[in-house]
Amino acid sequence: MGITIHYRGKINTTADISKLVDDLEDFANELGWESQRMDEDWSKPNTAAISIDGDIARVTGHAPLKGIMLSPHKHCEPFVLTFNADGYLIGFVGMTLLAEGKTTPEKSSMSTKTQFAPIDVHITLVKLLQYIKKRYISNLDVYDDGGYWDTGDINELKRRRGTIERAMDTLEDALSKIPRKQVENKSPEDIADMIEKLIRKKFGK
Repeated sequence: MGITIHYRGKINTTADISKLVDDLEDFANELGWESQRMDEDWSKPNTAAISIDGDIARVTGHAPLKGIMLSPHKHCEPFVLTFNADGYLIGFVGMTLLAEGKTTPEKSSMSTKTQFAPIDVHITLVKLLQYIKKRYISNLDVYDDGGYWDTGDINELKRRRGTIERAMDTLEDALSKIPRKQVENKSPEDIADMIEKLIRKKFGK
């Protein structure tokens, strides 16, 4: 739950990926954002897989991706633009699904949750995506939970963020009132069912 920017597409020409990465790296440096370039070998097969060690899930194997990951703010998810050899936007998890035959590059999408970061981070990422669409990915498809991509309306973005924050506060308050005895010795599935019923009761969904 939380305001998230979703995006998908295929770069106009793979030859421009390095230029796009350079542009985004320069942009990140100017804003003081951390950045990490990715330049894996496209000629090697995709062997990406998810490995679970206790409560930690990691992507292992080789994920042939090129691109960059930006870290705009400590309370914002990374903004990732990585491409496969055909130029489709796809991330590490998408590559694991691709390796398992559960998706295709055309169906892959990326996302960045901005709910807990300052509102200017969300606005900056949307404007950055507008630049990328204009110069590098003409078929870039963006869905912005905050509505800013479509409207450019800061007040609407603030309203949607506020609505979700209030809903999250209400849910957190309700969850805190669940007696501990009700969740002790219950399976994760039972707890998930309990939370789903609580959400339906609180929000009518």
